[in-house]
Amino acid sequence: MGRLNRDSFLSGQEMPREKAMKDGISTLSDSELLALLLDTGSKKENVVQLASRMLFEKGGLRGIFTTDVPLETYGVKKAKSHRILAVKEILKRLPLTSYKKILGAQDAFEATKGLFVGKKTEVSVVFFLDKKKNILFLQSYDLDMPGQALVPIDKIVKDVVRLSATFVLLVHNHPSGKLLPSEADIYVSEKLSKAIGYVGAILLDSIIVNNRDYFSFRRKKLPPYRENEHVL
Repeated sequence: MGRLNRDSFLSGQEMPREKAMKDGISTLSDSELLALLLDTGSKKENVVQLASRMLFEKGGLRGIFTTDVPLETYGVKKAKSHRILAVKEILKRLPLTSYKKILGAQDAFEATKGLFVGKKTEVSVVFFLDKKKNILFLQSYDLDMPGQALVPIDKIVKDVVRLSATFVLLVHNHPSGKLLPSEADIYVSEKLSKAIGYVGAILLDSIIVNNRDYFSFRRKKLPPYRENEHVL
C-alpha cells in the first residue's frame, strides 16, 4: 500500500522520516511533510508521489489546509483524513490561543482570522468577556446556508447570565469578501445589544470580517451605536 518504508522509494531516494531525523524537519519539502502525515500511499503511488499530486491538484499546502478537501477521493482512509483535519483545526485555532484579553475590534479580528479561512457560508463567533475584557468563553455558530449567519440570541443571553459576562463581542464573516453590512446584520446587532442589555451586559462591538480586513459597527457609529457614544 505504499507505506513509508524503504521498499516504497526508488533506489537512493531518502525517506522523509530519515531525512527529518538526520537534517531536521525544516529540510523537508511540502510533499515530504504531507507524506509524513499520510504515512501510506496507494497501490499505484508511493506516499510521496501521492502527496505531491494532492498538493498540485489542491493548490499547495494552503489548498490542503484551508479548504474543505475530501481526502477520501485520493484513497486516503478516514483515520488518516482525520489526522489532516486535526492539523487543519490546530492551525485555525493558533491565533486565538495567544489572546487572553480582547480589547476591541482589532484584537477580535486578529484572534479569529483562522476560524473563517475557506468558509463558504457565514459563521458567527461570539466572545464573552469579563469587566476587564478577559475572555471567559468563545462560541461559534455555523449555518450551512449561503447568505445567512446563525446568531441564537436567547442562548447568548443565557450564556451571559451563566458566565456573569460584562461584554459580548460579535464577529461574523462575509464569504463574498464584501464588508458592507446588510440590513439583517444591523438588525441582529441591534437586537443582540438590547437583549444582553436587559441582563446588564454591553455589546462591545459587532464586526464583519474577510481575509484582509474588518468592518466595525462601533467605529462606523452604526446602530446600536450612536454618534456621541464613548468608545469603550
